[in-house]
Amino acid sequence: QDGNVIVADYHNDCIRKVAAHLTPPRLISQPIRPAHESSSFFADLQKGLESSDFHDVTFVVGSERMPAHRFLLASRCEYFRS
Repeated sequence: QDGNVIVADYHNDCIRKVAAHLTPPRLISQPIRPAHESSSFFADLQKGLESSDFHDVTFVVGSERMPAHRFLLASRCEYFRS
């Protein structure tokens, strides 16, 4: 939310929060999909990602707690697959 990035530092076996000063992406209120599609899959997926009910990992950096989804981390980064 504050434009920072979480970085897995393999060489030092740690996770760091980097002040990147990025502008967070704009949330899309309604997923874009072809008009003929009636599935709510993408809307349901977005709700699940935004809901704190399904967070199963929490990173603690200093005094800040950052909830995350292990399946998403593991699907994007080898470090979290073990």
